[in-house]
Parts: sequence; structure tokens; C-alpha cells
Amino acid sequence: MSDNAIQHSRDWLASKRANALAWWLPLAAIVLALLFPAPVRAAVWIAALIWMGTACLLNARRCQRTHCRYTGPYFIAMSLPVLLMAIGVVPGGFLAWVVLGVTILAGTALIWWGSEAALGKFSERPSKGILGDLVAPMNSSRIFSAALAVAGLISGTAALVAASCCALPLLLAGLGAGAGIFAALEILVGLQKPLLLFGAALVAAAWLVFFRSQGSRATAIGLTVATLLVGTAAAWGHIETPLLNIVRANR
Repeated sequence: MSDNAIQHSRDWLASKRANALAWWLPLAAIVLALLFPAPVRAAVWIAALIWMGTACLLNARRCQRTHCRYTGPYFIAMSLPVLLMAIGVVPGGFLAWVVLGVTILAGTALIWWGSEAALGKFSERPSKGILGDLVAPMNSSRIFSAALAVAGLISGTAALVAASCCALPLLLAGLGAGAGIFAALEILVGLQKPLLLFGAALVAAAWLVFFRSQGSRATAIGLTVATLLVGTAAAWGHIETPLLNIVRANR
């Protein structure tokens, strides 16, 4: 059996069941989430993007499928604008969510076509650079650790924003923030404890997988930042009063 045939047999995209579980079901969840309020929509989109990104990285490891090496980090990275939309940093209504979804799909198609047109359907993994550090040396545990680190960064940021229910609104008001941002902050404040617990659990699990799999330096840096975010959110009750005094003194 040729190398190409072996790679094809290991490719999840060649399996209807694996393809549906790894990508089509999360894509369907993204579309259905448009029917729900923005906080639910954002949670579903972030979970689906991280799921699909992790599946791409695992598939790239399994069979050296070219585009998966690039769509994996892309899916995970696109969870950031989703979070920014959810908390109101990037304002926009329903149409903005549709545009973001179309942009994610269009970017995926472009990366898929461009990478495989240039390098072929299956290709040798990169040996240098950030992408090589992210994909090439990793086994499935290291990829899972990296995905958990990204999820921890996102949930840690959301937990910190939710915890800063007084200082942050004052700061944003001074910067001229609109009503949409404050409405999003109000929603996040109600989710403060679940976000904190979820972020702490993700970070703890990611550190455990990281040490068991001897994760990469980039994952360690991401986990360190995520840990600091979650720790700051947990200790925010002791930090907020001095910060409020500073903000009020400079108004």
C-alpha cells in the first residue's frame, strides 16, 4: 500500500462518521446557535471552534493532511473575535454575527484551497517556526493541552471581565463606551461564578495534561497567562477597591 493510500485511510475527512462528529455537527451547532441570545450563541460558537480546531490538529497529526495544519490554529484563533462580540468590545447586532460566521467559513475555504493547492493534499509537516512547534512535535495529548490552554485563556478573560463589575464600567464610561457594551457586561456579571469555576477547571486540566505530555513552550506561556487571569478574577474582591480609588481620583 502506498504512503498516499495509508494517509487517505487515516484521514478523518474520508470517514463519514468521523467527519460528521469532528466538523459537521459543530458547524450545525454554530448555525442553530444563531436562533439563541448572544451569550448562548457565543458559548456554542467558542466551544464548536475549539472542538473543530482540535480535531484539525489531531487529523494533521494522524495523516499529515495539509490544510488541517492551518485550519486548526485558525479555528481556535477565531474564538477570540467571537468572545469580543459577546462582551461588546466589538459592537454589532444579529447581522454582525452572520457576517462573522460567513467570514470564518470563507477563511476556512481559502486556507483549505490555498494550502493544498500549494503543498498538495498530504504534505510533510513543517520543521521550524511557530506552526512547526504547534503541530509537528505534538502527540494528541499535547494538542489537547494546547486546546485547553486556549479555552482557559478565553474563559479566564471572560471571568476577569465578569468579576470587574465596578471598575471596568467606570473605565469604559470614561472612554465613552456605548449601551451595548454595558448590556453585555451585565450578562457576564450574572455568569461570574460559573465562568470562574469553568476557567479554573480548564486551567487545572490543561496543566495536568501539559505535565503528563511535556507540552511546548507556547502552551506553557498560554497556561501561565490563563492562570494569572483566573487568579486575578478570583482575587478581584481584594483588588477592586484600590483600583476604584485610582479611577475615581483620575476622573
